[in-house]
Amino acid sequence: MASNNPEVEKEFRFFRVYKGGRVELFRPTCEKIPVSDDPVTGVRSKDVIISSEPPVSARIFLPRVTNPTQKFPLLFYIHGGGFSMMSAFSPQYHEFCSTVAAKAGVVVVSVEYGLFPSRPIPACYEDSWAALQWVAGHVNGNGPDQWLNQHADFSKGSPFCFDTFLFQAGSGMVGGMVGGMVGGMMVKMKLLIVGNGATATDRGTTAREGGAAAIVA
Repeated sequence: MASNNPEVEKEFRFFRVYKGGRVELFRPTCEKIPVSDDPVTGVRSKDVIISSEPPVSARIFLPRVTNPTQKFPLLFYIHGGGFSMMSAFSPQYHEFCSTVAAKAGVVVVSVEYGLFPSRPIPACYEDSWAALQWVAGHVNGNGPDQWLNQHADFSKGSPFCFDTFLFQAGSGMVGGMVGGMVGGMMVKMKLLIVGNGATATDRGTTAREGGAAAIVA
């Protein structure tokens, strides 16, 4: 049980840890907004539950569909915040993913993972991996979500975007083709990691968000 010892043991960008075990978070209150359909861009969004224990969910963004068999690349997005703040449901990440879906013409799956300190590392990695396995379950068109079954194109490899999730990208970027077995499915991915505050441009459209930017190859 944490004590009230005022002596600081460690201080990080997003929180401070005291010698008694108490954790003080610097993060602002994170507002969460509901899903919505954008009448201007035609982008629709909805929330899905991936796991109830531990709690893992995602917000899916579907671009304007002009015919029932239309396919789009899929962007798997993990929001920023040092794994201790923010949310896939916050206004800034909702708007960012909606804009990327509209401008780049991609289905976006934005993961809502567990945050420190209520769910310490490696929970964020495990939750994101569970979400990736859930997405991979739609490769053959028989997954639990009909938007992904009907409109996600897995045939050429989908782009995955991380906020320095697996590698420390700094102010640069790491990209390339990767592939492997995910949830028993062979999945190809175009992997791009962009450092904090970077800007990515694709198809003449610039997408910028503090933490990560998306490129559709």
